[in-house]
Amino acid sequence: MTINIKKIDYHNWQNCYSVSDGVVEAIVTSDFGPRIIKCGFVDGANLFGEIPDFPIIDRVPEWRIYGGHRFWHSPESWDRTYFPDNEPLQITPTANGLQITQPVETNTGIQKRIIISLNDQHIFTVEHQFTNHGLWTIELAPWPLSVMSTGGTAIIPQPREGDPDGFIPSRIISVWPYAKMNDPRVTWGENYIFVKQDPNNETRFKFGITVPDGWLAYLNYGNLFVKQFSFINNAPYPDGGVNAAIFTNKYFLELESLGPLTKMAPNDTLSFTERWSLHKTDLTTVTEETVEQTILPLIKKLQP
Repeated sequence: MTINIKKIDYHNWQNCYSVSDGVVEAIVTSDFGPRIIKCGFVDGANLFGEIPDFPIIDRVPEWRIYGGHRFWHSPESWDRTYFPDNEPLQITPTANGLQITQPVETNTGIQKRIIISLNDQHIFTVEHQFTNHGLWTIELAPWPLSVMSTGGTAIIPQPREGDPDGFIPSRIISVWPYAKMNDPRVTWGENYIFVKQDPNNETRFKFGITVPDGWLAYLNYGNLFVKQFSFINNAPYPDGGVNAAIFTNKYFLELESLGPLTKMAPNDTLSFTERWSLHKTDLTTVTEETVEQTILPLIKKLQP
């Protein structure tokens, strides 16, 4: 297998880098970020959303969402989370991909790095790293966010195992203040939750949930995007104890994973890894039955 890495201009952005094996492709920006602005089949649709003209946020006018996949630290706050990442990055080729390093954030002392690689099964490994260049110990959780394209459907598995007597809750669900439980984009199923991205619905919706199975998926354009990540039972996760979240508005939908809250001493580095895979499918809609019959067996084969 040959991994091709080349510098390209991509749509609205110059100085990007493509990582491809001829079947799947990820495109990384170098003038800002870190952002992985595209993930999809070669010459196919971008499963990630591209948002060059997202409205300016008054509270943080310098920050831009851009789209694609980014890397934040949780818990969310205006001053820390929305530090503008508009500066050029250091791009270093690796054996099967790229290492993307951001300048140290001047307000936090944190430096972000994403290392993306591609294996012979067409699966991307995306390692997210924080390094604490500050003078004090800090506490944070790694928080990768994938901005997905409009019109698709997110698939979220619910926990199935728990106390055999049924006395202890088996899942935690966090709901943000602006989210309505009767939002028409959401289907609260028995074993899965589905969230549709609707470009005509201007309201925001966000919820988080414990996902011990460690995966989220998104169906769009006849393609299925799957992201896998680790879960540590009884670890101190943020946002009420959840390790996954979904946010949507009229512009995009986000698949969000979370690592546990971790204390980082000066010079410590913290890593959190996702695995991405792309699959062509005839599915245009999803139900509990189609997930069980088609998607779940596929995901079980992907387990490392």
